[in-house]
Amino acid sequence: MRNMKYLLCLVLFTLPALAEQQPVIESLYGVKLLDNKVAIKVKSNGCSTNDKFNLLWSAQQLIIVREKPDNCRRMPHLVWLTFELKDATFPFVLQNPIVGYEL
Repeated sequence: MRNMKYLLCLVLFTLPALAEQQPVIESLYGVKLLDNKVAIKVKSNGCSTNDKFNLLWSAQQLIIVREKPDNCRRMPHLVWLTFELKDATFPFVLQNPIVGYEL
């Protein structure tokens, strides 16, 4: 019985950590196409950088996902991040939701 309680506690405490690691389709506050690059405006708590995002291509569709959460504690603000469009086939459709307001 004691082992069962330990196992239950372990599961309950690890589930939120596992959920945080799931990629999230990022809401965008702005988008710019620059030559062979795309600049996106996203919400940041101070630790949003290019290496936390991934560009997923599928049949001329682009989805930008946040692979790692921004767990910093700064007041939320918007930042521009720029990515190379190496695998782009023009034209393409951006599948991310666009947020129509500022923070």
